[in-house]
Amino acid sequence: MQDYFYENPTYGPIFLRRRLRMQKELFLCIVDAVQGEDGYFRMSHDAADRNSLTPLQKCTLAIRQLVTGVSADTFDEYLKVVDTTRHICLKKLCRAVIRAYDAEYL
Repeated sequence: MQDYFYENPTYGPIFLRRRLRMQKELFLCIVDAVQGEDGYFRMSHDAADRNSLTPLQKCTLAIRQLVTGVSADTFDEYLKVVDTTRHICLKKLCRAVIRAYDAEYL
């Protein structure tokens, strides 16, 4: 989050474009669209009242898997997310994008 999305990010927009293969504005538009399509991408709390991953984190995780085309295990140390969460994020993102953009683009 601090690397790309805070007001004064650690890395500038060029680095975000390299990581996600898209402009920050397009990425944020996709995040907004999938939040409207699937409640999984909204901020929530677990039974212990801990915050879940943010919508930005979930979308970044899934899109990074798509744009790099490598195994989800590659992101273990960098993103610190368990395998089931990576798989769920990717699956739900794909379905939400299809629902959100089907009429216009597909």
